[in-house]
Amino acid sequence: MKETKQHREEREYKEREYIEQLFQQVKREAQQAGILFSSHISGIIINRRARKRFGCCKAVKSFAGYTSYQIEVSEKILICDEKKIKQTIAHELIHTCKGCMNHGEQWKHYAMIMNRRYGYEIKRTATDEEMGVYTSSSSEKYIKKQEDYKYRIICTQCGYVFYRKRMSEVVKHPENYRCGKCGGTLRNG
Repeated sequence: MKETKQHREEREYKEREYIEQLFQQVKREAQQAGILFSSHISGIIINRRARKRFGCCKAVKSFAGYTSYQIEVSEKILICDEKKIKQTIAHELIHTCKGCMNHGEQWKHYAMIMNRRYGYEIKRTATDEEMGVYTSSSSEKYIKKQEDYKYRIICTQCGYVFYRKRMSEVVKHPENYRCGKCGGTLRNG
């Protein structure tokens, strides 16, 4: 059954409230850890188009000479555990600290502080599997449980796992196919 416009708007409103609540919690955690993030953050938004990343921090220079930041999180992380969502928000929040727009030594230092203090696993990148997010190839909808799938195909080079519900040629003969991410050979898993 297709979601009505009213139900979609209500769902999206609740999702925005939830993400904002987690954002405020992460900001308090960073402050308690002594991490000096920017006071010029315009907010956090849910990016409903991002498919390959979990979050993004955008720096916007103003005519007045200061930089403001906008943090985005991908819609796909909404199905993750709360700790994983907060971890992603913390990753992006650290980018607003002075000298941390890249993943250099200062960014790594702050990530280490948050990891030790709050049990996060903040690092430069994370995979869908690490986050507990799986993509249904047919509809691009994000699901959490891989148990729904009967077949797994694994890239022998990068380790990416492809899930399939039905028997297909790639399931029967994975050696005849290549990974779409790195070009590596595939095998049944």
